[in-house]
Amino acid sequence: MKIFEIINEIEKILNTNIKSFFKENENREFGDYSLTIAFTLSREKNKSLEIVAKEICEKLKQLEFLEKVEVKNGYVNLFLDYKKIYKEILSQKISFEKENKRILIEHTSVNPNKAIHIGHLRNSIIGDCLYRLLKNFYKTVLVSNYIDDTGQQIAEIILAFKELGFNIDTNKKFDLYCSEIYPLIDKKINEDIYLKNKLQEIIKSLEKYDEFNEAIILKVLKEQLETLKKFDIKFDFLIRERDILSFEIFKDAIKILEANNLLSKKDCIFVIFNNKEIPITRKDGTTLYVGKDIAFALWKLGAIKKDFSFEKFDSTLITSLKGNLKKIKSFDISINVIDVRQKDEQNLVKYIAEKITKNKYIHYSYEVVAISNETAKQLNIETEENILHLSGRKGIFINADDIVEKLKLRIKAINPKLSEKKVESLAINTIKYEFIKVSPEKMIIFDLEDSLKLVGNTAIYALYSFLRLKKILKKAEKIEKDFEVKEFDELEKELLFLILNYPLFLCSLKENLRINLLCSYLYRLSTVFNKFYEKNPVLTAEESVKNFRLNLLLSLKKVYESLFSIIGLKLISSI
Repeated sequence: MKIFEIINEIEKILNTNIKSFFKENENREFGDYSLTIAFTLSREKNKSLEIVAKEICEKLKQLEFLEKVEVKNGYVNLFLDYKKIYKEILSQKISFEKENKRILIEHTSVNPNKAIHIGHLRNSIIGDCLYRLLKNFYKTVLVSNYIDDTGQQIAEIILAFKELGFNIDTNKKFDLYCSEIYPLIDKKINEDIYLKNKLQEIIKSLEKYDEFNEAIILKVLKEQLETLKKFDIKFDFLIRERDILSFEIFKDAIKILEANNLLSKKDCIFVIFNNKEIPITRKDGTTLYVGKDIAFALWKLGAIKKDFSFEKFDSTLITSLKGNLKKIKSFDISINVIDVRQKDEQNLVKYIAEKITKNKYIHYSYEVVAISNETAKQLNIETEENILHLSGRKGIFINADDIVEKLKLRIKAINPKLSEKKVESLAINTIKYEFIKVSPEKMIIFDLEDSLKLVGNTAIYALYSFLRLKKILKKAEKIEKDFEVKEFDELEKELLFLILNYPLFLCSLKENLRINLLCSYLYRLSTVFNKFYEKNPVLTAEESVKNFRLNLLLSLKKVYESLFSIIGLKLISSI
């Protein structure tokens, strides 16, 4: 049987919804799954937990796909009878009925004043993985990049070209060039009152169209998008922060906030949150980031009905007063990948957006990226600290382009025979995997050497295991679909379980968005498969066993391919 058929059959017997009570058992001694519903029912019925659990147990014993049902400490443990359901497990498809909801995932949002560094890259890779996951479950999933093209950081890089003599023309990749300039500016501004005044003038000018400013911003942005293309990360549209003002989205937001008694006006404009006044404009009338973020959230979730106009930019669309109006329907859920340092601000945006629209605003928070001491040395950065925190303003950064090149050199040293295309794919896969496998609330301490290990929870190990599997299938002359087997060893049962459980696992990720668990599942799959590979012959086994194991590997291949696709790993033919 397929996993959802198993759940449906249990629900029919018990005449209740069990999905939130149906759990995988980590220890197989207690069965494949357990039901925890007895704890809830015993409270509702005011009956003994043991009696309720035993009543459930007796009802479920009639189900043919269960080898046995046991009660332990209130848990109803379910042991699957693989002899009866293995063929149905092997025919299970990885597909889902898609909900008619509109989802917007906003990620990256790097100021267009510098190159994308590995801290930004964690944001982009998380956002892309969420997109790859959720498009399996919803009819419409779009991706946007909010371009922070106003404010001090942009003003400083423009000041460098306007007032400090830096040449716009360079042979370097322009965003990398700006990253090198950026740390040099801050000190000069702090020491010069003329530059401080000029900086304020530029900050004001960023809220309106200026040809010189435009040229700098778009030149950096184009290079940032080129970097992300290496990682197969794309956007449906780019929203410029300036255009939140140009298209009067912010103006409409002020009216809505006022109508909902969430606004106060003094020397600047405030929103009311937790009985506190939070400024959303400066005294000079310019708009603070959080104000534009609130306005954009209200647009995304449908409170503001205005349309942006867009023009083509690179391989996507970007907001522009010179473009064509494009109607983008509002979204039911807005997922915003923004690091943990903006938690307070995001709580404010979420509160206002959900209070006014009744739709869902998710701040997908994640911790920052640091590098190990050893990796810092390999990148010619001197530090006595065990880990090095990044800071663009201080000039401590590792650009995404640079880390790809450094990984490529290490991969070539390990295997000089690999083609350039395979080397780049392995480098990209390694970075994606390292950034996805760590739970978002934990800091990543990136280490070049650890990321390339052939054992453990790495992209290389997963790919190596998958290529092993494919090699067996390639050697098989024919795979018969008609076969019978009577016994399974524990490794075969575990692989059958991982195939059966996979759609349910993906459904759990749809709800909790814990995408790091994708790598955990892939590592677990690879670990069990490699043990199976070492112990169980496939091509030389007795005919019916051989055909069972080949079909088992075919189903495993589909799970591998699905996991690779969602994580965003490129498939290659050899390592």
